[in-house]
Amino acid sequence: MKILFQCPCGKSMVAESETAGSVVRCPNCSRQLRVPSGKDRGKELAASPSGPTTRVCRKCGKNVPLDAQACPHCKAPVAAPAPAAPAPAPAPAAAPKKKKPASPAEMIAASIHAPTVDEEGRPVAPAIAFAGAHHSGLSKNVQMGILFGALGFAVIALITGLVIWSSWSKEQVSDGRKLSADALTEGKKLECEGKFQEAYDKYTDAQNYKRYLVGTGIQSDAELSKAIDDRTIGLQYIVPNPKVYGGGQSLVWRAESRQELDQAMTEIREKYPTYRQWVLGVAQTGLDAAASGKGGKNKAVFEAKLGQTIDAFVQFTSQASPVQRSMYSFMVTREAIQDLTTAYKGWDRPDRDNILMTAEMRFKELKIMVDTPGRDTIRSN
Repeated sequence: MKILFQCPCGKSMVAESETAGSVVRCPNCSRQLRVPSGKDRGKELAASPSGPTTRVCRKCGKNVPLDAQACPHCKAPVAAPAPAAPAPAPAPAAAPKKKKPASPAEMIAASIHAPTVDEEGRPVAPAIAFAGAHHSGLSKNVQMGILFGALGFAVIALITGLVIWSSWSKEQVSDGRKLSADALTEGKKLECEGKFQEAYDKYTDAQNYKRYLVGTGIQSDAELSKAIDDRTIGLQYIVPNPKVYGGGQSLVWRAESRQELDQAMTEIREKYPTYRQWVLGVAQTGLDAAASGKGGKNKAVFEAKLGQTIDAFVQFTSQASPVQRSMYSFMVTREAIQDLTTAYKGWDRPDRDNILMTAEMRFKELKIMVDTPGRDTIRSN
């Protein structure tokens, strides 16, 4: 007995009854099918998709099995049934749209708003513009553009800084020139009045611009700066509050050992002839000033002579070494200068001439001291 059943693809199949329940393969679609048994054949066939199982023979007009190759009635060949139309192929998936590379501005904005921690709570370092450009698929031209743009910005910033610094330096030089010139003019007037501390303070203020004046390389600026330095060095031995040394340090040089003292004495002996000439020059200028102030005849003349004496003392101090400034003759010179300025401040005092005589006595003592071997030496305190 034959069993007729049909594959879901529409192919009719015939099997022997002995093969009921076994698995066969469809010759059309290669699907594996179980041959239905007699008791559930109807269920099996019912599960098959509905469709014609026979067709009409074109010659005799009788029904012929759908899979027959020849009509069983007239033996006329029957054309093979048209194969089932294949299921339409699924439409190809659309190709993913190529993402447009992010612009530098978009990358910077993304890095600013990027999360600071990942899903596990670990900190995430923010991206930087150049790293983003390197890993974002930007072309080499765009990456080079970003790099050169950054370099250009750095160059512009550097040039701008140099321009600002140059402008500021020029302003400091201009201020230094004016302040130094004014300090010299006003300071010398204050010196004659005996206001050494006020004059000294003006000079030290002007010294703050020294590096700008020296840095110009102009001779007049260097000379102006040196004049301020000389004035400051000279007056520090007269004023009660010197700033050059400060910190409780003594202005008088002292040897730290016997060997250092012996070396200092050797230096004094070798350079004393020059030192002697400096002292004599200040002494003679001071004697002329004291003589012009006696009797109170002309204060203006005395002021001019006093200014010359102070100038000579300043020059003497700037030339002398720290060891030479610690000698007795230097101390007497400083005291004689102070006497002259005291007489100028007390021009209308009745004891003015006595003060001038004291100054004369000190200057004369200086001349004798430097001409007497062994009398001028280093002070011990």
